[in-house]
Amino acid sequence: MMTLRVLECLRLGGRQVSIEELVVNAEWRGQGIGQALTAYALAFAKRWHAVRIEVLTSESRQNTQRGFYVKARFDQVPSRVYRKRLGDEGTTASSQTRNTSQD
Repeated sequence: MMTLRVLECLRLGGRQVSIEELVVNAEWRGQGIGQALTAYALAFAKRWHAVRIEVLTSESRQNTQRGFYVKARFDQVPSRVYRKRLGDEGTTASSQTRNTSQD
């Protein structure tokens, strides 16, 4: 399964495609499915005339630790993501009990 997002980026002067989710069931891993999905994403980005494609992933994910994206010739960049969950303005971090690290 893969989720792609197309975004117009003024600072890039064109479109950016983001791979936001790329998941292969554990029993199907190691069979080239992730590589095929990545190739599809690259072809998709070219069809949309994107100037850049990026991957959004967590450092704790196994595919990141195995170097999957580096092997696919993606460059790791020094970047940070900041999020604010809408609707949580009235709560404090210590009062939130659900895990939001995967959101």
